[in-house]
Formats: sequence, structure tokens, C-alpha cells
Amino acid sequence: MRAVWLVLVAGFRRQWRSWLLLALLVAVASGFVLASTAAGGRTDSAFPRYLARHGYDAIVYTVQPLPKLGPRDGVAQVTPVQMPFAGPPACSCHHTINYGSFAVREVPPASLGRVAKLVAGRMPDPSSPVEALASFTLQRDYGVRIGSVITEPMAGASQRQAVFKSLAGGPLPKPAGPKMAMRVVGIVAAESEFSYGQGATYTLYPGPGFAVASKGTPALTSYYVRLRHGQADFARFEARISHLQGTGVQDLDRPAATIISSIHPQAVGWLVLAALAGLAAVAVIGPALARQASAESADHPVLAALGLGPRQFAARAMLRTLVVAVAGAVGGIAVATLLSPLAPLGEARLAEPAPGLAFDAGVLIPGALATVAVVMLLGVVPALRAARARWPTCWSSA
Repeated sequence: MRAVWLVLVAGFRRQWRSWLLLALLVAVASGFVLASTAAGGRTDSAFPRYLARHGYDAIVYTVQPLPKLGPRDGVAQVTPVQMPFAGPPACSCHHTINYGSFAVREVPPASLGRVAKLVAGRMPDPSSPVEALASFTLQRDYGVRIGSVITEPMAGASQRQAVFKSLAGGPLPKPAGPKMAMRVVGIVAAESEFSYGQGATYTLYPGPGFAVASKGTPALTSYYVRLRHGQADFARFEARISHLQGTGVQDLDRPAATIISSIHPQAVGWLVLAALAGLAAVAVIGPALARQASAESADHPVLAALGLGPRQFAARAMLRTLVVAVAGAVGGIAVATLLSPLAPLGEARLAEPAPGLAFDAGVLIPGALATVAVVMLLGVVPALRAARARWPTCWSSA
């Protein structure tokens, strides 16, 4: 075995470039397979992980504040949100925003990052009455971007009764309150804005300074509710709340399940891509190992004269394959990690709580071990063939 090791080291000194190229080939091929596999898992889990950080089970809408919601109602967490009444918004983006699907939501500063995930930009300055966050749907459908200004004509305090009468089907009065020119400083994604087969919703989230500047504006009260046992508690919670006058409950768990199902085919697509890339990698790496083994067999007559036989030749080739496989697997992990920011895509990318570089140990480590195993299997036949190819000649000359 010591002779095989010495021959292997000597071969590396002379052929390290070809070994390096083989390792790079394995690294790129396995890295792409691992990256696609990890992207599939990351895509499939993106929205459930989003819900764990930013999701709610229900939204309660009411014309008047409710008694405190707590454990007796099956509630684990409540975030009160005010929806002040305003007229049709005007946007510097030169598009007319669908007023029927537009809303301003005043979220307590401490809960704003809980309700909506910041996708781009920054959170509003607490002291500024004109800074706001815009939903990603406003960016997608109307070209709203950081720096855009959305002007909101607010209802006046004296219009409270007329405004609430309009909820019952009466005419909406012309806003008589201040006009608030809100400058967008960030783009966010909230659970209720993801598509689940219904029309898009468009939301503006002003900073805490807005409430002071628009004090007295009539507003619809809503509560974002997280239940202790999720969907299992919803029916009881809805029955308890819905009997209150002027109160409605929106179920968020069923739409969330629809969104997860709609994202799943994209995850399957990543896994199919990984399988196809794996087949292509096998088709490329196998012949490359065979060519390397054939090139190294040119040394067999000399080595046979020194006393090495077919077993030593095969062991030498397999040790070289092991070195290439391990180096390629490590490189594959690096390649997959560097490619990780490219995924997920679409709505899964908006939901992804931790975009950027990701090291998925559950995929990359077993994948690297599988890479070593597959490359070693691909190297067995070339090693045996190369070991036997020149042996009769070497034996007769000896």
C-alpha cells in the first residue's frame, strides 16, 4: 500500500492540473444539483416560515373597539390596527390606484415589523408624519417605488357619522379633512396581500407620526389575531366574535393554505431541475474519469517493471478518484452556497424571511456525501479497465 501511496503522490505532482480540472467539474456539477435541491426545499418552506414570523390566523373588523381579546377567546396575540377613511389616492407614479382595493393601515410602531416584512428600503421615521411603507402589490401593479408620493385626502372629524353610514350602503362623503402627501420609504409584504385567487389588495402603512397629524379622522378598527391553536381554534373564535354588532371576521388560514399549495409546484420544478442536472453530471463526469484513467495507464509498463500489479493500479486510480470526489464535494457545497441567493423566486422570494446566502446543512452535507459515493461508483469501471488494459504487455515484458 505504501508503494501505491508513493505512486499516487508522484502522479499528483505531474498531473495536478488534470486532477484540479476534474475536481472543478465535480464541484460545478454537484454544486448546481445541490443548489437546485436546496432551492426546492427553501421554496416549499418559504411561506410557512414567513407565517411563523409575520402571519396571523384572523382579522377582526369592527366599527367600535372590542373588549380586550385574551386567552378565554383562544387568542395568543393581538395587534390593533386602525384604518382611517380617505378619498381616492393620487400617486406620483402617474397611475390611478384602484380605490376599492386600497387601504391605509395604522399599525403600532412596535408591531409594524411583525405585521409586514420589509422587502426593500427602511422603516418610517417615528417623528415623520409623511413617511410610509407601500405594499409590494403597489410596486408590482402601479410602479410605486421608494421615493414615490401618494396623496391621501382624509375624512374630517365632523364626517364620522356620514362615513360610518356609508358602510351600510350610503353615499361616501367627499373628504373634508387634511390632505396627507405620504412619501414611500420602504416596500413591504403582508400576509393579506399575497395572491390566493382573489383580487389584489393595495396597502399603505404610515409611520407613527401620521396618527398625530391626522388625529380625529374617522377610522375602522381592526385586530390582527394569532390563535393559540391556529385553524383548530378559528370556528370557536369566529362564533364568539361574530355575534357582536358591526363585527366581521376574516379567516387567514385557509388563504394561507391556498398560497402554500400554489407555491409548491415551483418547488417541484426545482427538484426536477436538480434531477436533470444530476443525470447530465453523471453523463459528463463518467467519461472524464475514464479519460483520466486511460491517460494514467500509460505509466503502467514502468510501474509493472517495479513490481506493481493490477490491484495496485486499480487502488491508485480509486484513491485518485477519492481525492477528486472529496475536493469536488467540498467545492460543490461552496458553489451551492454561493448560488443560494438566486432562490426562491416569485412570491416565495417575497415571503422568504431570510433572503441571501443560506447554508442548508440538511441538504448540503448529505448531498456532498452522495456526491462522493456517486463519483466513486463512476470511477470503479474506468479504474478496472485501465488496470487491465496494459497488464498482459507488462507481464510478458517482465
